[in-house]
Amino acid sequence: MPLETPSCDANFNGPCAHEVVRDLLPVIDNLDRAILTGRHSGDFDEFMSSIEVVRNQLFDTLTQHGLQEIPGTWCPFDTCHHVAVGQEDDDGHPHGSVVDVVEQGYRFGERVLRPSKVIVSRNDSSNPGEFE
Repeated sequence: MPLETPSCDANFNGPCAHEVVRDLLPVIDNLDRAILTGRHSGDFDEFMSSIEVVRNQLFDTLTQHGLQEIPGTWCPFDTCHHVAVGQEDDDGHPHGSVVDVVEQGYRFGERVLRPSKVIVSRNDSSNPGEFE
């Protein structure tokens, strides 16, 4: 009896889960190779370089399936996409600008999967607790 591939949900605008998982298999393979390289070479810099390559491959694969980073640094603070975790005095940028991303946020299409945790600029004329 042949295996059947599950059908996609007609209301889902992105790829089926099995397609994403299939496309992630090479990432797992490369992560395994990076781990082996680190064990055998003992070269920490080479190991970290390999991990960075795999991280980029993972991100590229997910973006091919519709994952998007939420824009961060120097964008206006947006409650739909950002969670303020701190403020920083900064007269060089508009009040309420994102000055640092503590944890990157992501969206899939229009759906926010996780908002970015950010540090927001505060000018002398601003309300100190505005983003808390």
